[in-house]
Amino acid sequence: MDSCKISVIVPVYNAIRYLGECVESILNQTFPDFELILVDDGSKDASGELCDQYASSHERIKVIHKLNGGSNSARNAGLKEARGTYICYVDCDDLLEKEALFKLYQYAEENNLDIAVADLTCFSKSVDEAKENRCQRMPEGILDKAEMERDFYPAMLFRKEFCFGAMPTLCSKLFRRELLSKNQFQVDEKIWMGEDGAITYPCYLDAERIGYLKGEGLYLYRMLPDSLTHKKVKAYFGDRILILCHYLDKRFAEKTTLYPVLKEQILLYMLYLVDSMFLPHANLSVVYGNRNFFAEINRIKEDALGKEMVDYCQNVPTSSRAKRLLKLFIKPSFLNRLEYYLFLKYEKVSGFLAGLKQ
Repeated sequence: MDSCKISVIVPVYNAIRYLGECVESILNQTFPDFELILVDDGSKDASGELCDQYASSHERIKVIHKLNGGSNSARNAGLKEARGTYICYVDCDDLLEKEALFKLYQYAEENNLDIAVADLTCFSKSVDEAKENRCQRMPEGILDKAEMERDFYPAMLFRKEFCFGAMPTLCSKLFRRELLSKNQFQVDEKIWMGEDGAITYPCYLDAERIGYLKGEGLYLYRMLPDSLTHKKVKAYFGDRILILCHYLDKRFAEKTTLYPVLKEQILLYMLYLVDSMFLPHANLSVVYGNRNFFAEINRIKEDALGKEMVDYCQNVPTSSRAKRLLKLFIKPSFLNRLEYYLFLKYEKVSGFLAGLKQ
């Protein structure tokens, strides 16, 4: 195959449990003109061997074996070998609906899109069980550049209601290859947290036309309780937050006229990440001045962007919990530490009682 319409790229790492189901869902697509690139990112189980078995039976499958470097490194390796007009990413434990590629390609071609976006359908164990459709927080239908600037970019990354804008995930989308390559290869492969957003949001900003197929849950996203996305990370990762947010700030600053509204979103997003990081560590020891907890606070507020976050976010609507965390950034007094801890206890009890009522 010298060229094809779509390159489907699957980063693979220790995925023997789900990989076969993932690959079969791609091979069973009704859309015929695609290649499948499986990137074995240094798997320690039999995933690499399974990739080779599939490649030996299907000429449209190509396998890349590489040393472990993380998902962004694996995607880079796949993208360098891709020959498709469009790129579709699939995680190795997820699936595609049978007509996913057909619907996305048809939508992109008919409307001359740089990015075609669909919804995600989430499931836990089996696709036959109850499923939940996750809609994108973005305008439905086709948007040209002027419409994006008016209706999409002002809430693309983060909304004033203190919640995400458009999902940062690379999955459930079809990207024009040139657009994706321009933005993906700029991202430092050391970014392991938020790497999807480091690619997706700059792609949105560079796109001339995007389209959202609202209500089409074409990507089947497996909710794994032990995945990094769904479990509380016990280590601090303030350095990763700073790397990611500085990178987004640098890329967003390239869009001079849009930068003011994009900068506000970065600062809100940064607070959201910081709040999420501190939550697993917010135990009674915080009241007594937990050294590691407050060392991490100092690391962030001494950073230039971290200082901007504190200055901006204390004067705009955020969550009640985030407001109490900001008080610790401004003045880590005993009363502020006690208030933060007691609020978290109240929040946890309220959530438990609400669950009982359901």
